[in-house]
Amino acid sequence: MKILLVEDDVLLSKALFELLSANRYTIDIASNGQAGLELALSTEYELILLDWLIPKLDGITLCRQLRSQGYRKSILLLTGKNSNADIVAGLDAGADDYVIKPFNPEALLARIRSLLRRNGAISSSTLTWGNLCLDQNAGRVTYNQQEIPFTATEYKLLELFLQNPDRIFSRAVILDRLWGFDDAPTENAVSTHIKDLRKKLKPVGLGEEFLETVYGMGYRLKPAPNRSISVRETNQDGKKKPSPKDMTSVNRVLERFRNSFVGQVAVLEQAKTALLAGNLNEELQQSALHEAHKLAGSMGSFGYPEGSRLARKIEHLLLEKSSLSPHQISDFSQLVTALQQELTKPAVTDTAQSFPMKQTYRLLVIDDDATLTEQLQAEADSWGIRMKVAPNLATARSLFSLKTPDAILLDLSFSTTEEDGLILLSEIVERIAKYPSNCFYRTRYPNRSTESVAFRS
Repeated sequence: MKILLVEDDVLLSKALFELLSANRYTIDIASNGQAGLELALSTEYELILLDWLIPKLDGITLCRQLRSQGYRKSILLLTGKNSNADIVAGLDAGADDYVIKPFNPEALLARIRSLLRRNGAISSSTLTWGNLCLDQNAGRVTYNQQEIPFTATEYKLLELFLQNPDRIFSRAVILDRLWGFDDAPTENAVSTHIKDLRKKLKPVGLGEEFLETVYGMGYRLKPAPNRSISVRETNQDGKKKPSPKDMTSVNRVLERFRNSFVGQVAVLEQAKTALLAGNLNEELQQSALHEAHKLAGSMGSFGYPEGSRLARKIEHLLLEKSSLSPHQISDFSQLVTALQQELTKPAVTDTAQSFPMKQTYRLLVIDDDATLTEQLQAEADSWGIRMKVAPNLATARSLFSLKTPDAILLDLSFSTTEEDGLILLSEIVERIAKYPSNCFYRTRYPNRSTESVAFRS
């Protein structure tokens, strides 16, 4: 999957590049809005990860221009602007979702997966060709259940063919799909990777050639020996949890770039010195504001959540249009000192601690509508809600007896049984009286085309 990252913060861009690359995405980076616009219109991407405050063309303007020209791929805003008005403005401009800095890497990856599922870029977790299996959730390839070690390029190359079984890919198209904008090799390198891919599969027992060379055109996946390409849906939870391998790469990225904050904080120290001396000029103030904004958005993502909070306060003070009062100057000085002291502390290496999330809620969905529950699962995944699906009343009773959920979504009619949801609803209400929770029920009226949802708390 190819993603365009539009971000002017070099530190954050490098970290996101490594994080997303470790999760098998191909990344192009634009450091300003104009470059981002040109790349988005000239190259095929499945998703754009877009910062708001970027040079030449801000993220909101870029988003509006893309949508006005008919651009339909997903756009995910990634920014430190966090007011309700900002969120509304971003979504009204055409963004599909909004992630506030500092962000949790796990949550960001979940939002990306949710958007890719929504636009059809990801429709499965497992791709197969005969007994060859590529598990997109685990990031591994097996043949007859024997795991095959692949490089990242070999994995993405195999994934490309398995996802497009009837398509012929020229070497130029493969280069565009698998490599970033700045690091693409020559077309001869594609032939080398194809050869390496074939060699990897022969020793494990895949005797039949699975790729065919269409001379003068490119390469194509052959029909599977016993069955055509098939897709297995995600597991019952429908949720891709980060593997230890994913989190190792995340922590490695965080560790690599933490010390880069020292230079940015030094600019704030210069502004502090000038402010105390009464000679803070416009240029230094704007430079300090720029660095404070970037620190507020990124420090929490690199193990310093308190640093993000302090930098945000510094940013707000620097945004004051009028001259700062003596009390505000004192606050500014204390905040910069506290930020410097924060960097002397060991960073939080556990991403779960670096990004204190809201309480995780448990949702039980009792519905036999597979299409609806799949959509709900994608949304629950992106919001960090633990969701269980009961496709029938018997499963619902079993799950409900194990642990009382925080919320229940209940369909009152089931096609496979005469028993309707009202009986279960009465049982739930009786239990809720003892253990408070929320219940939402969905019903279809026989003589009406609309659906009604009722709430009880």
